[in-house]
Amino acid sequence: MEPMTRLAITSPVGGAPVYYTPVTDSTMDDARAVVASGAPSGVIILADFQKAGRGRRPGRTWHAGPGSSLMFTIAIHRPQGLE
Repeated sequence: MEPMTRLAITSPVGGAPVYYTPVTDSTMDDARAVVASGAPSGVIILADFQKAGRGRRPGRTWHAGPGSSLMFTIAIHRPQGLE
């Protein structure tokens, strides 16, 4: 995971932190890592460029030039009891 900066803004989803990195392999992978380290539901990972971005479903990839689109993941925790 590339180094990330915590921004001075908060997520509209529960006021969780927003993190930024210029380049990452995948905002989804970064979100999984920060959630595993205890980040609250609603945390946002924002990047200018993803080297290996993908969709939620297997086999889907995301290709876009640096600065050409919004690249982010919002990690929302599943309520307990919903599997």
